[in-house]
Amino acid sequence: MMRIIVWCATSVVWLACFEGVLRLKDVQDTVFGGHHVCGPWGCGPPTPVLLACHGFWLVLMGPPAAIALLNVPRLWVRRVGVGLVVAGACGFIAVAIWEASTWYPQASVWHRRYFGHRVLFAVITLVDAP
Repeated sequence: MMRIIVWCATSVVWLACFEGVLRLKDVQDTVFGGHHVCGPWGCGPPTPVLLACHGFWLVLMGPPAAIALLNVPRLWVRRVGVGLVVAGACGFIAVAIWEASTWYPQASVWHRRYFGHRVLFAVITLVDAP
């Protein structure tokens, strides 16, 4: 019985965290200096919206990761961690290749100096995947 109560209470707190992090989108831009993520590499979404999207992924994956860390053997945690790092590096390389094939050819000579910034900008504003 106690286990069910703890499970329900934890679920309510988790849902409250989702609600809280998604409400970040309603924060005024002036809190962050009134600036968006902009530069010669492009212009992104408002900062509160970007924080809400990234916070959503953090809240979504945090508890399952903690549960796995506590219940799965260390060897498997290490293997999954290495696999996720490799997957992240492959994703970063894929974004860089995509930007090199789409943004770089149409960019002016002056903008091309900021290719590294453009790749980081594309990674930071990519909220479809964690």
